[in-house]
Amino acid sequence: MTRAIRYKRVCHSLLLRYCLGVMLLFPSVGKTVVEGIPCTPEPTSMIVNYGDLVNCQIDPVSDLDGFRFSGAAGEAVRVQTAKLGGPGFSSFEVFGPDGTLICFGGSTNCQLAQGGAHTILVSEGFNDAIVNYALALERIAPPSLAARPIDYSQVLSDEINGVGDIDAFVFTGGANDLVRVQTSKLGGPGFSSFEVFGPDGTLICFGGSTNCQLTQGGAHTILVSEGFNDATVIYSLTLECIVGVCPAPPPPPPAPPPAPPFEAEPATPQNPIPCRGSRCRVPIICNLQPDEGTPCVNRIRLLVRASSVRMSDATSTRAPRMIRFAFGVANVPPSEIKNVKLRLTSTGRRIVKMGKRRLRGVIEIRNTPGDLIDSTPVRIRIR
Repeated sequence: MTRAIRYKRVCHSLLLRYCLGVMLLFPSVGKTVVEGIPCTPEPTSMIVNYGDLVNCQIDPVSDLDGFRFSGAAGEAVRVQTAKLGGPGFSSFEVFGPDGTLICFGGSTNCQLAQGGAHTILVSEGFNDAIVNYALALERIAPPSLAARPIDYSQVLSDEINGVGDIDAFVFTGGANDLVRVQTSKLGGPGFSSFEVFGPDGTLICFGGSTNCQLTQGGAHTILVSEGFNDATVIYSLTLECIVGVCPAPPPPPPAPPPAPPFEAEPATPQNPIPCRGSRCRVPIICNLQPDEGTPCVNRIRLLVRASSVRMSDATSTRAPRMIRFAFGVANVPPSEIKNVKLRLTSTGRRIVKMGKRRLRGVIEIRNTPGDLIDSTPVRIRIR
């Protein structure tokens, strides 16, 4: 054996040992946190909420998967499926509470005419093949509770991960404002595109970098997705005001609901809260009586202490006291306890990638107008 060959083998051996050591010490290195939750086993009949991304499959041939969500009359929602694998392709139909067909296709905006439980049926396009797919559901108007706020002159970073994901953003614009909306690719195999919707759900503009003429004042929704819904992408989103009231005036205060839900609270004693992949599970109890008939629908935020992760704020010389780690919306029947799934924010996913395993934080529960109704210190365990 020549000296050169012996030298090459020694180098390869040392490199292999170094890589194995890094993987054992830092198990999160090289892993990508993929969004999306698996569907329930066959026969699939599953409850979904706005902001959910569900991974499922049509198997065997002629299979039908059912998903149900609660919608209000007048809401505009986006339903879309994306192919993950297999020889076929997926399509869907959306039915109202009375069985009326509302919309269908592969990626469609649906205008809900009734309030109540709606059904999504997913099948293979020609019912002659199997296919793995992702189903995404998001509300356009009024803006989703899961939508991330963005202001004029602000740049936000996020990612479409996994395939078929939709990211929602919300901003307040004035009537006749001219604004520039732009996405830029930061990484990944795909490319990002956006759509801008008015307060009534009307599509105003779309593309990758476009000037948008607003026709109404109020809360507008931006939906960002991968251009062909067949890849992942890391992107930045920029919003700037060109002409009009810059910045836009604050929206009028919302009218108080007839019965603000001050009834939801964390169920005890689940502590620490388990988090895995791109989501956490929090048990929530609804204190309403069964005869009241309405579920507890509340916004939930999971915050972590900045001191436990030592992340600095890019806009300040001091670290923020609390960091937004995960969020979600509870939909718990009266007098019941339900595990509510919280979706990690982009900052939360970065914390997971840092290899943190135990954190300290706070669960915040807010009512529909956004008032804080419960704040509970918790511990978080990341698996």
